[in-house]
Amino acid sequence: MDITYKKSNGLILNNKTVKLLISNKDKYKGDDFDLVIAQEYEGDGFSINSPGEYEISGVSVLAQSSKGTDEIDVIEVMFDDISILLVKPGFEYSKYIHDNIGDVNILIVEAGDKSKNGSLVSKFDPEIFACYGDQKVIDNLIKKLGISKYKTQNKVSAKSSQFGSEDFVLETIVLKSK
Repeated sequence: MDITYKKSNGLILNNKTVKLLISNKDKYKGDDFDLVIAQEYEGDGFSINSPGEYEISGVSVLAQSSKGTDEIDVIEVMFDDISILLVKPGFEYSKYIHDNIGDVNILIVEAGDKSKNGSLVSKFDPEIFACYGDQKVIDNLIKKLGISKYKTQNKVSAKSSQFGSEDFVLETIVLKSK
């Protein structure tokens, strides 16, 4: 399973059979993806535009709003037996949301505002922490977290077999746009 970020589209998760887009735009038009999470979508794939639980082609998605609106700002995706949690700018942490989310293998934060989402690393305890977006916000976030070693990459590649070790060391990745 691979995770990439394209500034023109958003976050892309794909394996050999499914290609999912978490759009960074309110509207997305195109037929390149099997599943698109966006407010408005024109294309042939399946679209998620409001909070709820979904299962499409073996991919489970829990889309939630931390503010109780129709705006999705936290998304948990089970993809190839890997739990991926994406947090968008403006997300407001609550115990209710946390309790709805299972173990998190990969936490991805979209750095687009001066949010407090860095504290989510200690709350969700992922094995991989990835962030993308505004570089100044990313730099501040990494500094605030006290992370001295991180990688800047075009993609995150993961297999379920690499997760589950009790003595893991947090891997931090800054995703560059392709």
